[in-house]
Amino acid sequence: MKKLIFLLVMTYNLSAFCQENELNFVDVEFDIEVDKSVYEIKQGNYYYTKTQSSAMQFNLMPNSYDDLKKRMIESEKEGYKNEVVIDSVKVLLIKTTQVNEDVKYTIAVYCKKISSDSTLVLNSFYKTEEELTMKPLIEKALLSAKIKE
Repeated sequence: MKKLIFLLVMTYNLSAFCQENELNFVDVEFDIEVDKSVYEIKQGNYYYTKTQSSAMQFNLMPNSYDDLKKRMIESEKEGYKNEVVIDSVKVLLIKTTQVNEDVKYTIAVYCKKISSDSTLVLNSFYKTEEELTMKPLIEKALLSAKIKE
């Protein structure tokens, strides 16, 4: 659990570009296609592996996609920052690595437009050596995520 808490704190720090002084997430539930054979544990909008080597956290921000894009570009946070296209959907991606207990992790924050004034923020991490397996699962979950009605 210590590893999971540490890495989730790192993803919060990485996504801090979203708000100037605090993270202002809206409490909603999402419908998400998650590979339950890999992400076996679900708690609210959190999904993680049994070994806690990867996790995803889904949040809704009351900010427009364009506002978050501007903040990302202006952010002084280090790491890869860009707008990318995944299966014809534009998303913002901030990505960095972090070493914890001698294991290198990739931390990726994705932002996807939900409406004109709200954006889905997906905080995720995985062992860097498992990127070829985990990244497609995370991106599939991102693309499938919709607010539960």
